[in-house]
Amino acid sequence: CPRFRRASQLVFSLVFRISGMLRASLHLPSFHGILLTQTEPLYMEQKKKVYVETSVVGYLTARPSHDVIKMARQLITRDWWETAAERYDLFISPAVVREVAKGDVEAAQKRIEVLRDIPRIPMDEKMGTIAERLLIDAAVPQTAFDDALHIAIAAVAEMDFLLSWNCRHIANAETRPLVRRSLEHLGLRCPEICTPEELRGKSI
Repeated sequence: CPRFRRASQLVFSLVFRISGMLRASLHLPSFHGILLTQTEPLYMEQKKKVYVETSVVGYLTARPSHDVIKMARQLITRDWWETAAERYDLFISPAVVREVAKGDVEAAQKRIEVLRDIPRIPMDEKMGTIAERLLIDAAVPQTAFDDALHIAIAAVAEMDFLLSWNCRHIANAETRPLVRRSLEHLGLRCPEICTPEELRGKSI
């Protein structure tokens, strides 16, 4: 049908002109008028923010362990740390610095050294109040105020992830829903609580 053929030609012409305009404005390559996609993204995705809790630093700098589980965690942590700064924005807090400074002087110095260039989140009274709320809500055991404080700091600072090997009080599958519920009740978004083994980035 001539009328249908004419309409098809007009549509094809219009599509061809639009693709040319897009190609020119975005500097994209073309092949016989067909718009091709770039091999690189048009924009750089913003890095996610990670709060590094004390236990991660401990596994990172500790002497090689003969315990199979501890040895595996050490290897995973060191592997994760090698490229962490390239993939994420890392943060710690004065609470982390205080904890890593405890114990053997030489070991403490190693822990402090690896954290030297990582930004510290300022602490305030609000974080302590939120930590107390986590204890009251039984999201964290009453005896684990310091662990609750790490969660509170990461939440107030709007971290995307809270990285921890403390699977008893922080990175615990059973208590994570309780922590999330308690924080949401206070109007705060709970960061994703995970271990270095879980935070592997996007895979293609």
